[in-house]
Amino acid sequence: MGAGDQFGGLHHLVTRRPLGPGDRVALVGSGIGFNWACAILEIEETVSGGDR
Repeated sequence: MGAGDQFGGLHHLVTRRPLGPGDRVALVGSGIGFNWACAILEIEETVSGGDR
């Protein structure tokens, strides 16, 4: 997906693996050359299945 890889991976984790408050997720990507990006997210609360 290119620019959407991190969001696709986050979607997979949210829908396939129960993430709970306090869990941390690293979104890491690389680009052309030596371009790197990283974001660390901390889950603060969960949403019930009906609200997604």
